[in-house]
Amino acid sequence: MLIRCIFIAGLFLSLKDIASLGLCLHLTEVLTTVCRVYFNSYYPKMCSLWISDSVNEIKRIFLKSQGIGYFLWFSGYVVLIFLGNPLLQICHSKTLLPATGVILLYAFFHFMELTHGNCTMLISSKNSVPFVKAAVAACAISLILMFVFCNLNFGIYGFPLAMVCANLPYNSWKWTWEAYKLLYMNKQ
Repeated sequence: MLIRCIFIAGLFLSLKDIASLGLCLHLTEVLTTVCRVYFNSYYPKMCSLWISDSVNEIKRIFLKSQGIGYFLWFSGYVVLIFLGNPLLQICHSKTLLPATGVILLYAFFHFMELTHGNCTMLISSKNSVPFVKAAVAACAISLILMFVFCNLNFGIYGFPLAMVCANLPYNSWKWTWEAYKLLYMNKQ
């Protein structure tokens, strides 16, 4: 995501906006990675629990990891929004974060990504990968939408908006629903 945004941004945005977008992308990607550490740590255990059909234990680990991820996501974005630029100014950074609206769009995108990303990982822990075509399609649609939104002068807002619009109609609900069915409609 990061690389495609920066390359496309270079065609439409000023150098100052590209730097701001790049900084925002790096910080939000790091935050999302931190939010998924607990889940990723227990992923091998969830894979092995399918063998013994321990759905309740998988459910417990999954729900705990989602709760920890959401707590870290919320806390991280509060810090990023309210303290991000003041901390950058203390460090004498020449680049500041973009407008709060851009950060909020990325926050929403990463919330969706945290949710359906963990759900797709849960599904794949059962040795099933039904979401590949949808992920490739969402990537292609987000690239197209980035060009469209930039040509319509959405500026820096076009990048997170394109990613939200590409995932919201399908990936963000479909794989969450499939994970729910896997955990709650499975024979116990």
